[in-house]
Amino acid sequence: MLFSLLLLLALLLPFRMLEAANPNWVMLYWVHALLLLGMSLYSLQLWGGEVALRHYWFPLFFLLTSVAWPSKIENWVTQGLQRGVARATVEVVGLFGIPAIARGSTVDIATGRVGIDEACSGIRSLQTSIMLALLLGELFRLRPWQRILLLPFGILMALAANLGRTTLLTWSAANRRVALGRTP
Repeated sequence: MLFSLLLLLALLLPFRMLEAANPNWVMLYWVHALLLLGMSLYSLQLWGGEVALRHYWFPLFFLLTSVAWPSKIENWVTQGLQRGVARATVEVVGLFGIPAIARGSTVDIATGRVGIDEACSGIRSLQTSIMLALLLGELFRLRPWQRILLLPFGILMALAANLGRTTLLTWSAANRRVALGRTP
């Protein structure tokens, strides 16, 4: 057991050096996080045995939610959210009598074009809402089925808030006749 801990510690240095040289390589962050998780689990096992592992497993694994998603997954989700937010924004502003057309991740209105870029996609609020749902489930010691219900509720809240923000920006741009560029 102690040998495994020392092996993980020895592996940490090369991965840390690779991380410093390649700051945009997300998979290295995952390897680093998993190495630290393994070291923490082994240390807990040595320190407090199975009782400590059962008590501290959630905070240790919860840290993995803060690691950036792999690029392919994040790009796929981000692009889907951009297009989805643009289409939904067109539908909502249409209810207010504002003619609009969604073209990919942009919304064309009479006064110009509103771009739904990566920051407007809602990916960060989506990741944050997942983290918050997991945290609240643990904090309030909810039953497993209640924790499962928290996840889609948190995701829906993040999507609704993002749609509200982009709709407000599009409505504001259409009614104020402002020069349009990319929205945040």
